[in-house]
Amino acid sequence: MINFNKYILFVREVCNYRKWKKDWSCGGCYIHLEASEFIEAVRGKGDPVEELGDVLFTVLAVADYYDVDPTEALNKNIAKHKRLLRKDGFIQ
Repeated sequence: MINFNKYILFVREVCNYRKWKKDWSCGGCYIHLEASEFIEAVRGKGDPVEELGDVLFTVLAVADYYDVDPTEALNKNIAKHKRLLRKDGFIQ
């Protein structure tokens, strides 16, 4: 199991070493690029697992830059979808 906090430290180290910018402008472009490469891989033009790793790496790098806690983000997302499923009567 991946520990987000340890992984983010690794992401930060790599980005700092490579001098990759993670602000909204550069980081946003990186996220867009990596998401597009993931979609292309799913369509058979690459390795989807590798590309998904790049998407996650990039999103976490930008989240780290803006001090957004990924665990909190995932917990909020789970709560949101549970609320929607309850509203639709799918779960209690």
